[in-house]
Amino acid sequence: MSDETIATTSWWESYRTDVAAGQPHRIEVFFRSLAPSQGAHDKRRRIVSQLDEASSTSSLDSYDLHVVGDGMCLCEDCAETRLARHMHDTLATLREGGSDEIEPLAFSTRTVDSQMTGEHYTLLVPPEVSLAVYVDSSLRGVFPAAVEEVTVSVTDFLDAFTTLENAPATVQAEA
Repeated sequence: MSDETIATTSWWESYRTDVAAGQPHRIEVFFRSLAPSQGAHDKRRRIVSQLDEASSTSSLDSYDLHVVGDGMCLCEDCAETRLARHMHDTLATLREGGSDEIEPLAFSTRTVDSQMTGEHYTLLVPPEVSLAVYVDSSLRGVFPAAVEEVTVSVTDFLDAFTTLENAPATVQAEA
């Protein structure tokens, strides 16, 4: 079993440096539904609790919670509706990850092919929960993700963030 965690990655070191330098940062969490799936209730409650605590006691500037639904049609007509345009762009950006070092996991596509109606279209299906990290208004990462071959869940990121925020500041002397 590997001892690698997000804290061992160069992405994390860069993020830590930005946080320590006082770069403004925020977190957005995207839930697939208002109702958590079976077995995810405590996890969801823990995520929101950690964010509440971080926003009141740390350098986290803000966080937002969003409900994105079970899936979003990727056809051009649906993507261009006023209702879907913003969320379509947001989910497409999250799926890309915001960083070359991060590969978001758990976003998938599903094809609907109805012989009854003759309809054929593709849905983008988000994970049960995803978390986006913005530093100085730029997307830096999306979780769950593979970060330099380390798999990082939403709770892994928040646990590392909480540890970072509670760790004493260290100063490295230059030689």
